[in-house]
Amino acid sequence: MLSACSAVPREPLGVEVLFAGPQCGRSAAPALTLMERQAQLDRFYARLASLGEPPPQAPRLDFDHHRALLIEMGQRPTGGYGLALVEPTASLGEGRLELRVDWQEPPPGLAQTQALTSPCLLLRIPGGDYDRITVRDRQGQVRLEK
Repeated sequence: MLSACSAVPREPLGVEVLFAGPQCGRSAAPALTLMERQAQLDRFYARLASLGEPPPQAPRLDFDHHRALLIEMGQRPTGGYGLALVEPTASLGEGRLELRVDWQEPPPGLAQTQALTSPCLLLRIPGGDYDRITVRDRQGQVRLEK
């Protein structure tokens, strides 16, 4: 017989937005990229600069305790798309880190700028004992998994 007490508790962990923008230009399809070294983070910021984005200098992360996670929406045909962190925490349980993002899409029929965009969200996430990452939207739908 299973009881409610058998569920594994999910531990909340702090998450910080490092960058959010409409033009990341890396991926045609939605994607997750886990960065585990400073050099990877530095290359991402250099790429933003090459796209004409004026990002701040790449932050220095303590990769002994943190990671950077790049969430990409993929290429979109117009403006009005974007990604935002729903809450500054992630939950950890059963080897899975789970985050909630606001996966913003323009309402159908609403006029938008006619330019290709590729929104992304770069987060500082905790390092830890997990081997899977799940990104859910506000409604709980899984948008990305790694």
